[in-house]
Amino acid sequence: MAAIVPLSTRRFARWLSGELGSPPVLAVPALRVVPTAPPPEVEAAARLGLPAVVTSPNAVDVMASILPRELLRAALSRSIAIGPMTAEAIAEAVPGARVEVPPTHSSRSLLSVLGPGPRVLWCSEGVEESLARAVEASGGAVVRLYRVEADRGALGRIRSALSDGDIVVFASLSSVEAWGLLREGLAARPRGAAVSRRVAAPLRGDPSLSSLAAFEGGDIRRFPQFLRALAGGGA
Repeated sequence: MAAIVPLSTRRFARWLSGELGSPPVLAVPALRVVPTAPPPEVEAAARLGLPAVVTSPNAVDVMASILPRELLRAALSRSIAIGPMTAEAIAEAVPGARVEVPPTHSSRSLLSVLGPGPRVLWCSEGVEESLARAVEASGGAVVRLYRVEADRGALGRIRSALSDGDIVVFASLSSVEAWGLLREGLAARPRGAAVSRRVAAPLRGDPSLSSLAAFEGGDIRRFPQFLRALAGGGA
């Protein structure tokens, strides 16, 4: 049976494994989160008490590792989350937080629901710049909390395990960068599945992939169903 191989952080790989069950998921975290924002900058932004815009569960994890509980509550008690996974991470970190999730889960969707008034954007260094500019233009603040980088040791283990027909999952543009390292010396020719057309775009025509499918459903909660259909030849 073909395996699902996410090129992702530990959190996404764990979520996908829990949602899928079958086909099996090779849950080796290919990406690691590296905090980059100085803690005083994070604390100062949290003290503003402004509504939050949060672009990933990783942002919540980094905030929780830096901020005392009360400051974390002040930062996230009123939030817009990019998607349900991020909303769940906020709810875990700050029980009772009011969290809004746009109907489709992307940076462009966040732009459409920002509304007037300043906010704090909690994001990665690779944030969509149009979103960052919109937050800054409204008088808000942008805190680039972390970067995502490939774990070369993990990529080596994945390379050894990959077979023809396996489905490599591209969860972000960082996944695409990791694939550039992974495919060096790769004997297998797996299939590819991207969480969006934006993530799939740099992979079009890649000869190292036997095929490439892009999820277009918008709601990331339906992505596991998309993968099941793909594994069974239905997507």
